[in-house]
Amino acid sequence: MPAGCATTTAAAAAGGDVTGGLTVEMYVAQEGESYARYRVENDGVLRFAGGREAQDRKFTWSGPMTGQEIADLRALIAEHGWLDSDPPSTGLPEGLTCEIRLRQAGRRRSFTVRGDNAEVAAVRKLLATAARRRNEEFLRRLPIPGERK
Repeated sequence: MPAGCATTTAAAAAGGDVTGGLTVEMYVAQEGESYARYRVENDGVLRFAGGREAQDRKFTWSGPMTGQEIADLRALIAEHGWLDSDPPSTGLPEGLTCEIRLRQAGRRRSFTVRGDNAEVAAVRKLLATAARRRNEEFLRRLPIPGERK
């Protein structure tokens, strides 16, 4: 289990709040190419959907985030002040849209960013990297290169 994952998993199993009350949902649409939806619950569980399921808000995978991933997510959101102001849209590339919803301590915020934005990209990368764990079981079953049976 990755560092910090055991603590997060135990807290999530106990229904604990490991994110400091923060919940985050991000929907990423690259028009005509790809769609992804991420939701981080306050118990540290990341939910993911891709493609049609992302568009339909039907999550297809969930798993615990590591303590480090949660700390990084909280730091990025605080650093960029997303609970107080919207990050700017750049409009480029056309067709890239990120819809973001935040909730913490009774505060709710939602905004849409069109085009690539460095601060949004950093959060998107963190969530995408954490969501790739959904492939670990499949990858473990693949033969090792050069292995013959």
